[in-house]
Amino acid sequence: MSRARRILEQLDQGERKKMKAMLKELQDLLTSISGSMSKSDQKMMKDEIRDLENTMQMAA
Repeated sequence: MSRARRILEQLDQGERKKMKAMLKELQDLLTSISGSMSKSDQKMMKDEIRDLENTMQMAA
């Protein structure tokens, strides 16, 4: 289980909404900078973004 998921499990609903908003901002930032990366870095970034999406779904 990821560290983010363990943290989310300990938060109340209001805190989860705040965390979800922060994760969405992070996802947007990572997506915007990935265009200037090498192919292998882009793949790694896509994996990280997918993990963030999964964590955000859990926070919903």
